[in-house]
Parts: sequence; structure tokens; C-alpha cells
Amino acid sequence: MSSTRQKLVSGLLVLATICLAVAFSSHAQTPTTASPSGSASNSQASMDAERAQIWNSPNMLRARAWLQDYCATSAKVKPGEGEKYMNELANMTPTQMKLWLMKFDEEEDAKQQQQALWKHAHSAALSQAMAADRASQQSLASISSEETQAAGQAEQQINEETQNEQNLEGDKQIEQGAYGPGGYGDGIHYHFHLYPY
Repeated sequence: MSSTRQKLVSGLLVLATICLAVAFSSHAQTPTTASPSGSASNSQASMDAERAQIWNSPNMLRARAWLQDYCATSAKVKPGEGEKYMNELANMTPTQMKLWLMKFDEEEDAKQQQQALWKHAHSAALSQAMAADRASQQSLASISSEETQAAGQAEQQINEETQNEQNLEGDKQIEQGAYGPGGYGDGIHYHFHLYPY
């Protein structure tokens, strides 16, 4: 479970506890005076209407769905506690519900901002990794090209040397030709020059 979710739940529980404590203490301190039944029922009816309006608001529906999901999946919430939390939430005064929703919205916004920052950081890291991959691919391609070029030059040099050796061997054979290794045969060679003097 993420620490943000833990903070959210603990904040919600603390807020609910505080709200309940305030509700019970204000209820205990309120003197039970006989009031006209019409004004008490009107104020109770208006408070119930306001509570129902908040309870069924889109924001509260989303918050309640999150709370139910959390209570159903969290190992920290014992069976039956989720229902108890939901009943406590439903019995809050309209002001307490508004405060609880404000706290819930604040924590949801913080969570969304954190997720947005994570997505941005993840995207930046992914871009850097892709750029590094492209650079390494280009480097490998450059190395491969240089190695291919060097191998081609080495092969050309070997071919030229082989060709030169073959040419030299061919020249030696031509020089030796009919006269032998010395160029004049294997014995005494007489050479005559006939020029008019």
C-alpha cells in the first residue's frame, strides 16, 4: 500500500474521529430545552436535506466509492469496520461532511500531482534511455562501418601484395627464360660483338 494512501486513510480516520468527538461533545453540552416542535423539526429537516444533498453529490459519491474500495481491499481494515466507517460518515453533520470532503479532495489533488510528477519524470527518463540507445546504436554502426572499411583496406593491401609477388615471380621466370638462372645459361657463354672499327 502506498504511503499516500496510508496518509489519506489515517487523515480520514483522524478527521472522522475529530468530527465525531465534536459532534458528541456538542450534543452532550446542548441543553435539552423544550423548543417549539415546529422550529426543531424544520431545522432537523433542513439539516437532513443539506446532508442528503452533500451525501449524493458527485464528489461524495466518488469519495464513498474510494472508501468502500479501500475498506474492501486493505489488510488494515477488519471485516465490518468498513460498514462502520460508512455509517459514521453518513451520520456526520453537513459541516463535518464538507470538511471531510475538503480533506479528501486535497489529498486526492496531492496524489494526482504526485502521479503527474512521476509520469513526467518517467517520460523524461524514458526519453533519455531512448536517446542513449540511439546513440549506442549509432556508435555501433559507426564502429561496424570503420571495421568493415579497415577490413576492406587490409584485404586490398593483401591482394596487392599477392599480385606484386606474382608479378615478381613472373618477372623472374621471364628473366630466367631460355638462359637459365643467371640469364646466360649454365656454362660458358661467349659473347661476340661485331662492330666496324
